[in-house]
Amino acid sequence: MNTGQVFLSGTLVLATLNGPREKFWGMVLALDSAGVTLRGIDLHSMDDFVHLVKTKEPATASVVFFPMHRVERIERDDKMISQLRSAPNLLTLLRLVFIPFAVIAVLGHHYGWALGIFLVAGLSDGLDGLLARLLEQKTELGQYLDPIADKLLLSTMFLVLSLQHNIPWSITVLVFSRDIIILIICSLLYATGALRKFPPSWFGKANTLAQIVTVPVVMLHEILPTVQWVGLLRHFGFNVTVALTIVSGVHYLWRVGMALRATGHKSSAGHGS
Repeated sequence: MNTGQVFLSGTLVLATLNGPREKFWGMVLALDSAGVTLRGIDLHSMDDFVHLVKTKEPATASVVFFPMHRVERIERDDKMISQLRSAPNLLTLLRLVFIPFAVIAVLGHHYGWALGIFLVAGLSDGLDGLLARLLEQKTELGQYLDPIADKLLLSTMFLVLSLQHNIPWSITVLVFSRDIIILIICSLLYATGALRKFPPSWFGKANTLAQIVTVPVVMLHEILPTVQWVGLLRHFGFNVTVALTIVSGVHYLWRVGMALRATGHKSSAGHGS
């Protein structure tokens, strides 16, 4: 069994065991001549894995140690690595690179540069989605990575613009509170296996769009402080952002509650049968 660099701690692998023949999918915690310690999901067969995916049943991860004489084969799961190398996901990662430069520009009161950087980052956001469709490279990683990159960019800009007194702190605190509450609830539900999928709602998408429009308008107002329509658009953006932040947050929590209720009914029905 190869215990070299290919199976360093943290590598995702699929271990095939002998007598009885079963598979274990997970992450390498430790590997030496004595055996392998993994954290993942025990699968008696690949049919079990297909069944989990189709039924969307929660799978609880566990930590196990397999003596080397029980391990027939260990294979790397390179799916995540190949997804990360796709052009759309590389563009998404590039968007993260723009964040510190936009922050530096705002802190230096170079709002023209900050606006330009933010618009380029926004262009890359649209381009990665277009490439994913044209190249047929829509990946599960991209579905998570893209909104995370958007949220990091927007949250950072709201924070730094509030530090410069360009956005009221009350709005930024409201935006951060919504995101943190949702993040904590979703993390707990995912960790306990109660829910695994958290698709965005239309209210959430509208809220993100409102923030994407409001941030450049705020910076444009700093460049053109005497232009009346820019000031009015800035004020309108604040109001829409506040309204959609509250509505989308309440709606998201309501959807999670309904999903948990539906899961509970399915579980009860399964036990009853």
